[in-house]
Amino acid sequence: MAARPTINSLALLSLIFGLTSVALVYSYLSIPLNLVGVVTGLIGLQQIKDRPEGQSGRNLAIAGIVLSMLAVVIRLLTVLIRLGGMALTMLGVS
Repeated sequence: MAARPTINSLALLSLIFGLTSVALVYSYLSIPLNLVGVVTGLIGLQQIKDRPEGQSGRNLAIAGIVLSMLAVVIRLLTVLIRLGGMALTMLGVS
């Protein structure tokens, strides 16, 4: 009987950092969490690829990367909307 594959710890951490970065998207803590979420997810994916029979968690790593990137997109859109609003205010457009 083959041993069950273990969940890659970096993949799980990526998911945790991704969820946390989305929850804290308007906090400055979100920026380092985004970076850590993406990096741990990518490293976790590589480790799973190198040892497919021994580790699982590919979907966790992908979800962590996607959530971290989603938080970046939300943050950037918010900044662009605020800058657009400030520009309209400076131009006198109501």
